[in-house]
Parts: sequence; C-alpha cells; structure tokens
Amino acid sequence: MNVANWREIYDMSLEEAAVARLLLWSVAANCRGKLGDSELERFLLPSLPSSLDPSELRHVLDGMSMTPREAQRRQQEVTGQGRGATQYRRFLYNPLVERPVVALSEQERVAPVPLLIARSINATRVYFDAADQWGEPFRNQFGHRFEAWVGRHLKLITGAAVHSEVTYSTSRVRRSRLTGSSSRTT
Repeated sequence: MNVANWREIYDMSLEEAAVARLLLWSVAANCRGKLGDSELERFLLPSLPSSLDPSELRHVLDGMSMTPREAQRRQQEVTGQGRGATQYRRFLYNPLVERPVVALSEQERVAPVPLLIARSINATRVYFDAADQWGEPFRNQFGHRFEAWVGRHLKLITGAAVHSEVTYSTSRVRRSRLTGSSSRTT
C-alpha cells in the first residue's frame, strides 16, 4: 500500500495544512476578512500550536494569496476576454476559489470570502489536489478503496444482500452487472 506524501502538494503534512488553513480562516472570519501582519500577530501567533512554525503559516498564506492583477489575469485566462452573458456571470470561474486571499501589499491581505479559506482544505478540494498531483493511479486506488468502504457500510444494513461487482459477457450476450438481465449486442 502506497502512502500519500502530502508534502508534494502542500509543502507540509495534510494535518499541518488543515490546521494552518483553519487557523487562518478563524482569524479572517473574526477580523472581517483581514489577514494582515497586525491581525496575525494579535490573534494567531500567540496561540499558534507548537507543531506549526510561524514561517510555515506565512508560507501557507503566501500560497493562498494573489494580487488583484493576478486574479484578473487568471479569470481572463480561464473564461476568456469578454465572455459570459450577464445572467450567467455568477456561474463563471472565480479566482478566489483557487486562491482565496487578496494581497493588497506585503503586509496587508484580505479574504473577501473567509469561508473559502476553510473550503480550501475540505475533502473535495483535497481529492482534486491529489488527483491533479498524482493522476490516474491515485484516482484508481481511491476508487477501489471507496468502493470497498461503501460495500462494508452496505453490509451493515439489516437484511441487505450485497453482491460484489461482476462484469461478464460473451461475444453476443452482455449481462448487466446490477440487475442480472441480458441484452443482445450487434
């Protein structure tokens, strides 16, 4: 069994990345989105867990930050210049999802939507970060493990009969894995 090296993605363990992001989210949520040096020094650094170094926290903050110009450029790269009808604008790419902190200067940073900091480490985001980093082998291994996990939980249902997935066919008849019915192929 391969063990994921989360340092390849987050430059720290997954646990440290989660702690750092959630701490930054708590500061942003309590300081009206502000994540400047003064907010960090006042609210966060005095109570920082010993497992997390202040320089690592600033590294995470740097990785989650972009300037307004970078955000505009990234939006244009993804959506294209001038695209997007006004009624569908809310469905267009938002660069804050990718990097939720805006660096107004070296000392002044703002999270317009602080919740996006917490969402940067949720299960879905972690899955896609890993899938982007490790590709098809990760997705296949994850899929097999998730399938086994679902099977174990389905077996906990009283009276349920759970059957493993079976794929079988002949050259002319293909059997359905779910219902056991057959259909002719041409």
